[in-house]
Amino acid sequence: MGLEIILNPPMALPPLQQGQGSIGELLLLFLHIIALGFLLVQHRSFLITVNPKQAMGILGLMASCGVLSAVPLVRTVPSLSPPFPFLAPLPILFAARWGIWPGAFVSLTGGLVSFLLTSHSPLYMFQQALFGALVGWLVTLEYTDELPRLLRLPRIAASLAAFLTWPLPFYIFLASLPLYYLAGGWQMPLVELAITFGPVFLEATLLDILWPPRKPLHPGKPSPFARSLTLRVSAYLVLFLLLVSFAFISVVSSLTTQTNLEVLLNTLDRDAQALASLTEDFLNRGREVAGNLALSLSREPPEQWSLILAKTCLTSSLVQSCLVAESNGSVIASYPPSLSLIDEEAQLLSSPQVPGEALFSGIYTLDGEPFVSALTSLPGNYWLMLRLPIARGTLAASFGNRKPEEAFLLDRRGRVIIPPSSPPLPEFPLNLEKARLLRSTERAFYSLLTEQGGWIVVRQPLPLGWQAVITAPYGAIVARVNALLVPFSGFLILVTISLTILAIAFSSRVASPLEELSQRALRLARGHLEESLILARDDEIGQLARALDRMRLTLKARLDDSYSLLRISQKALSVRDLERSMRLFLEGLKGLTKASGAGLALVDKSGLVLNFISYGGIWQEQKGERLSPQSRLVAMRKRPLLIGKAQEASPILRDTLREIGAKAAIGMPLLIGGRLKGVLWLTFKYPIDLTPSEMSLITAIAGQLSVMAENLGLLEKAERERLRLEAILNSTPDPILVLDELGRLAIVNPAAEEMLGIEAERILGLPLMEALRDQNWRGFVEQMNRSTTTIKGEITTIRGTVFHVWASPIIPSGDGAGASQMPQGWVIVLRDITPFKEAERSRTEMLEIVLHDLRSPLTLVQGYVKMLGQVGELNRQQQEIAGKMLRSLDHLTGLVNNFLDISRLETGLRVQLAPCWLRPIVEEAVEEMRDRAAEKSILLELRLPPEPCPFFGDRDFVKRAVINLLDNAIKYTPGPGQVTVSVEDAARFWVLKVQDTGIGIPQADQQRIFEKFYRVKSSEVIRVRGSGLGLALVKSVAERHRGRVWVKSEPGKGSTFYFAIPKARRPSGAEMQ
Repeated sequence: MGLEIILNPPMALPPLQQGQGSIGELLLLFLHIIALGFLLVQHRSFLITVNPKQAMGILGLMASCGVLSAVPLVRTVPSLSPPFPFLAPLPILFAARWGIWPGAFVSLTGGLVSFLLTSHSPLYMFQQALFGALVGWLVTLEYTDELPRLLRLPRIAASLAAFLTWPLPFYIFLASLPLYYLAGGWQMPLVELAITFGPVFLEATLLDILWPPRKPLHPGKPSPFARSLTLRVSAYLVLFLLLVSFAFISVVSSLTTQTNLEVLLNTLDRDAQALASLTEDFLNRGREVAGNLALSLSREPPEQWSLILAKTCLTSSLVQSCLVAESNGSVIASYPPSLSLIDEEAQLLSSPQVPGEALFSGIYTLDGEPFVSALTSLPGNYWLMLRLPIARGTLAASFGNRKPEEAFLLDRRGRVIIPPSSPPLPEFPLNLEKARLLRSTERAFYSLLTEQGGWIVVRQPLPLGWQAVITAPYGAIVARVNALLVPFSGFLILVTISLTILAIAFSSRVASPLEELSQRALRLARGHLEESLILARDDEIGQLARALDRMRLTLKARLDDSYSLLRISQKALSVRDLERSMRLFLEGLKGLTKASGAGLALVDKSGLVLNFISYGGIWQEQKGERLSPQSRLVAMRKRPLLIGKAQEASPILRDTLREIGAKAAIGMPLLIGGRLKGVLWLTFKYPIDLTPSEMSLITAIAGQLSVMAENLGLLEKAERERLRLEAILNSTPDPILVLDELGRLAIVNPAAEEMLGIEAERILGLPLMEALRDQNWRGFVEQMNRSTTTIKGEITTIRGTVFHVWASPIIPSGDGAGASQMPQGWVIVLRDITPFKEAERSRTEMLEIVLHDLRSPLTLVQGYVKMLGQVGELNRQQQEIAGKMLRSLDHLTGLVNNFLDISRLETGLRVQLAPCWLRPIVEEAVEEMRDRAAEKSILLELRLPPEPCPFFGDRDFVKRAVINLLDNAIKYTPGPGQVTVSVEDAARFWVLKVQDTGIGIPQADQQRIFEKFYRVKSSEVIRVRGSGLGLALVKSVAERHRGRVWVKSEPGKGSTFYFAIPKARRPSGAEMQ
């Protein structure tokens, strides 16, 4: 047995193979069409939801499947099944991941190509289509239990679908077992299974790796198989019965085939012996006739030989013609007359002869009929030649068609002598060299499978190198096997159906009470605790039902107790006074437990009694003293103490219980985090015996009482703190607002109501902006939303009041790194600074008046000093004095201008916004300051981008700001030094950067250097003349242009100032103002 890969299958459609169109095949074809149609109709929604991308992908997979179904193909040699397209499953599996319809379409395309080229069977085409649909159904199962999850794996889905439908369905494999046994034993079916199932499994595994199965769209959805015990039992039983039936049929088929094969071989053995005997008899008769005729001729003169030859031919059915020839081949006498030697006879005449023995020639034909010539010697160097027709008489009748066997007589060259055919002496059609040897004795027995069919062959050697060959088709055995297997299989099917019906009935009988019990349990889960779960059965299911009903009663009792406890807790928690609340709780607990007395002792951290609350017959604990001995015993145990009978208690407890007339008691410690909060006692007038569940309930009550006592204590403390905080807020003169984590007003003190003109009752719970209705707060609120630290600022309200505002985030305290650092609210404190602002404004206005009046005399004096050199020549000392005066006047003039500019900007001076370019402004400022830098041996380095850096702004103010930054850098950079000026592109801003190698600025002063008149207090700064107004002007210019200014510096390492201004865009009307 070997493998054959077919790369060029025939493209013509040959006639249908024998056997197609049988009733069985038509029935299978009908069942396949019904199953395929059912799956497609059930999932017809795919035709509505398919998108163009999926449609194009399906068409591409259909084309690829059609090509791969044509080439390459693989099959066993010999084979009982059509060649298998081992690459065709790959596009089918890819399409099946989209669902049933794509898998069916793609596989149907491949099946159609296989139908046209190789299988020529419509059943094979629909088997392949059903395979694709089944794989698509399995890999898209939406259920989440174990079996569907397993079936969704492509390798499992593809293997199961192939087992059921294609390429070698189990029912076809089962029906073909006799053929497989005859063709090659168990080796052949195993090889064919490996050829067909192997590629399907490997390609599905590859798909599983490249395209993992998707998760179900509906997690938690169980399959019907998981929801029904009856279905599971029936399915497992049917599967078991099918496996058993499969095994039975396989074994019976094998044994029956083997038995019938042995019978057939024995029959063929006997027939072969009979044919060998007949053939030898034919040859012996020929020798006998030749000997008798030779004797007759030797007694007569040669002139009489023709008559003797004619008489022999006319009277003997064995001889058709004869002649006498000399050694040189010359014919002396013959009948019919004028005969001559043919090639085979001439060759026989020239061969060595043994006197008295007859020799036979090779087979030849005369007039389309096979003959053999017999040669014997005559006296006088003459030779007698008889021509014997083979395909006549008894020998011919013994060969030929022997239904269902067929017998052949072959010559030494393997040509068929009998039965005769046209043309005569054809080659024997079966090549026995490729046959499987079954048995070898005097005869050889073979099993041969070819494209035309399968045969059992026996070959019998004969004299003259002839062979008797008898062939019997596999069908002769298969028919006998099927005659037994068909009723046997029908019997197994009936047994399987009967057992399945019995299993369903039995499982339904078992599952029915379980389903009823399940339904009752579901109603119980919905709260119907009054419905009984008891079933009228005494078996295990009845016992289970009674056990569940006891659980129902216990649950109902516990729920009743829980409801009672809940009502007691609600009644106790409705009172905020700790003592009254505990007294209500104890009263309810006494009624719930049927106790005669209840007592609760609460203790402080040192173990002294804070309060003792009692109800009914119970002893007393003294406030401010230690617990009583019996309570200390419970506190030390830190677990409940159950005294079922007073006589079983310790002496102290026994005497105490006797004094109050109690027969039993329960003591429970109240613990919070392992810390003792108190002791709870319940006393009873009768002995008690609590179950573990009842004891657990009482323990849970004690735990709840502990938490309640703790919470009520915390509530009292919180109420005291709230009253204290409220008093503090009410007495604070500064407005205070408290926001929650959503930015809504939570607390407003009276000062805030008065100064902001709001009413707390109306605005509490509203967002801050909605409550205040003042747009001046918007910037501050946005800053709060972005910050997690304390912020401060100044806000002028719509009423004209100026507030200095501090906003501090409320950060919850927590342990460890996991504590949240996000604000859970804000505390906003306002300080009215309107009087200070008005005083500052008055002071500023006065300074403006003075400085404005001072600027004209300064200009005049500056002009006079410059004219001194024109009045007369000044000596060197006079020139130095004049120069110092000019520098002092320039400094004083700059101070006056800076102050007046800052004042104009702060008082709302309109900035003249127009298109400007930052690069030429920076270049002009650097050129103006280059001489001053050179005086101190400071290098001014300029790094500007190639573009002009457009922006909308006031050119004069921006240039003043750049000059002030350069002046500041030059002043505080000792020579020799360097000042680097650059402009960078930062998203929506142009950023001017002025970097120096000066003395640097301490971190503590960096936040204040942009305030008016502020200067760093250090020896290096004091030696440099300055007013503290230059950087304040820079800040005012940046803010008026909706930009900002900041600094990065370290003492001794220089400073870098950043001036950011928005890039060019059309300013709004508000910005123009």
